[in-house]
Amino acid sequence: MIFLSAASDRNHALWTVIVVTGMVVLAWFVWRVLERPVHRLTKDSLTALASRLGWPSRIQRAGKQMISPVQA
Repeated sequence: MIFLSAASDRNHALWTVIVVTGMVVLAWFVWRVLERPVHRLTKDSLTALASRLGWPSRIQRAGKQMISPVQA
């Protein structure tokens, strides 16, 4: 759809390169800038929710306490 509205018949290759480059740049930006803070925020939110529900923050098996994935 974008090709029909934004490009003439001879510019399809150029618009393809522009769109693919934009997607790669956006993916890199998400990976390098947004992923860690959003991961930390999600982890903290889920930990707080589990705490409000009364779920333990550590996993217990056979009398031993193991570090939960949240703390690792």
